Amino acid sequence: MKIDAFHYIQSGTAYRGLQPVSDQEVIEMYGGTQHIPLHQMSDFYGKGPIVKQFMDIFSLPEMTLLSCVNDYFITHNIEFDPVHLFKDVTENKAFLWSTMAVGRQSQTLKLLMHLRLQLWKDASCRN
Repeated sequence: MKIDAFHYIQSGTAYRGLQPVSDQEVIEMYGGTQHIPLHQMSDFYGKGPIVKQFMDIFSLPEMTLLSCVNDYFITHNIEFDPVHLFKDVTENKAFLWSTMAVGRQSQTLKLLMHLRLQLWKDASCRN
């Protein structure tokens, strides 16, 4: 979902995996509003943010991977914990970047392209 500088969710931008979430469902999730409270967005309150923001172009691959894996689990009725999924993807992203840095660029890129193609095929087969 797309969130503006004042923590309001832009209409029509929320997705669960690769499937859009209706604006009405988003409003119900956030107690009748499209506003996300500051304590869920900031780690100032001691526990860390509940909502993770990706704010630059370098986040696109991670957002795509999270969306595709989330959609795969939902489509195949696989139970998962979103917090652990996020941590696993973040840790594996760091691993992939580190392997690319030590000279395995072509192998890593082939692996990423294969995984992306497989997830895309699985997603397109549903439609």
